[in-house]
Amino acid sequence: MALVLKIPTTSTAAGLSALRRDPLLDGDNSGVRFAFDLAFPWCYAGGAPANGALVKDTAEIASGSVVLAASQTINAAGGGFDFSSITTPLSYLAVPAAAAADIYSQTGGNQYFLAASYVKLPAQADWDATGSIAPFFTWGTGSADYSSVATLCVMAQMTGGVLSGRRQTAIGAASQLSLTVPVADYGQVAQIAIWRNATEFAIRLKTALNTTKVTAASGAANSADFSATVGKFGIGQGFAHNTISGSTTYQKWRLYRGWVENLVRSGRDPETVLNADWARTIARNVYA
Repeated sequence: MALVLKIPTTSTAAGLSALRRDPLLDGDNSGVRFAFDLAFPWCYAGGAPANGALVKDTAEIASGSVVLAASQTINAAGGGFDFSSITTPLSYLAVPAAAAADIYSQTGGNQYFLAASYVKLPAQADWDATGSIAPFFTWGTGSADYSSVATLCVMAQMTGGVLSGRRQTAIGAASQLSLTVPVADYGQVAQIAIWRNATEFAIRLKTALNTTKVTAASGAANSADFSATVGKFGIGQGFAHNTISGSTTYQKWRLYRGWVENLVRSGRDPETVLNADWARTIARNVYA
């Protein structure tokens, strides 16, 4: 909440910053290429979304939209999207390909990025146990995955209570990190993030109870051209997750907020950004 005074003139003073719709964007140097907050009415009008529903980009670059598979319903709950009723993959919030294109083409070849979201994690009994990964978010074309098409990254549930982060390095190849979810974190509102910068490739899970991080060397940039790929925050598809049977419960989670950042543009430290955003976001007390 902010008090805004509107005056009928334009200031010519040097060094003034623009008023942004989200504090996340302060000092980002246009590095945040897409951001959403489903509890912010300007971004999303509220209620259960219809197919094609608009989700405005709080960075005001290119807005997203909701994609629903045939006969599917995303419920509104707790200040976000609840996927519990989904019975088939490919129902998600679509991120414009312009975000991936900027990371691919406007980074001097470095492809340094941060992708993060706020979710309500599934209960431990509902965590994916199928032997295939179940993405919280991914990039790609249709139902294909990084084994066959260009993509940016994946954050997914994996059997054994693992949060799996994967960054494609070439078609059919990826750097992979595995983080074991602390038992106390199941069912919690959580911030999940994956990034690559000059220092490291990393994934991190943060809740009110724990902060857990796994890292590896930064590694080489992706040789595949992922610039045309659409991001999918929600129930994506890949690695044989073609159906959701009655015994499959990995879809029982909620999506609240997220963003995609070009770290070459922003020049920011991912964990500094994540920690500051966590403190602000949890203080709002709008997610349940």
